[in-house]
Amino acid sequence: MENNKGSGAAAAAPKTVISDATTAAAVVVAVERCRADARIPSYAHAGDAGMDVCAAEDADIFPGRTVLVPTGLKFAIPPGYEIQVRPRSGLSLRTALRIPNAPGTVDSGYREELGIIVTNTCLPSGASDIESVLNFEREKGRFPVRGLDGALIEPACEGRRASGGEMPQAATGGETSQVTGGETSQFASGGDASLACVYRVRKGDRIAQLVLKELPVMELVEVASVAGIGEDRNGGFGSTGIGS
Repeated sequence: MENNKGSGAAAAAPKTVISDATTAAAVVVAVERCRADARIPSYAHAGDAGMDVCAAEDADIFPGRTVLVPTGLKFAIPPGYEIQVRPRSGLSLRTALRIPNAPGTVDSGYREELGIIVTNTCLPSGASDIESVLNFEREKGRFPVRGLDGALIEPACEGRRASGGEMPQAATGGETSQVTGGETSQFASGGDASLACVYRVRKGDRIAQLVLKELPVMELVEVASVAGIGEDRNGGFGSTGIGS
């Protein structure tokens, strides 16, 4: 992540304005591009809760791996507010990419570059632990590569070694291949987006959405017991079951 701490001009004090798009009160949040070609987030439609935020660089996310996708942006959020980082519904529906800490919190005092934590949750058969995943990653030609729309970008190939060697041959869907350690696994070159694959994030892709939330401040008061305060509903951890 970049950490630009140039002096620059002081940010204007936060103020409330009227948004022409929604006629609702809008809170002004200062934003700095710490990468020259970063895209400023925006609402896709009037009335949307979240602004789409874009990746500032390319990234290949292998099965089972978690990466930090930079946005090229720094924010000065007014006190009393936070920015929540939430998944985009289309991305969650079409791919196995997830934001594991959703909703992520950007505190009002945070001034560094915003990064989006993204996990590729799809795993190939035979990947029972992190070492297995690393071995699969070294054999990266075995995985098809998909975009954030789930569409196939590159088919899977077989026979590629981490150290190089002969050019791989294209693999047919569902073909059994040998992987590091002599295990066997099924790989597909196309078809169902839920099959194990590498997801390719391209610079400028909409990777998440940002929602501004007002925050009440807690004041904790220590008491001898909370049992007599309000009503104890009891239960928890699914105690009400799943039926209607």
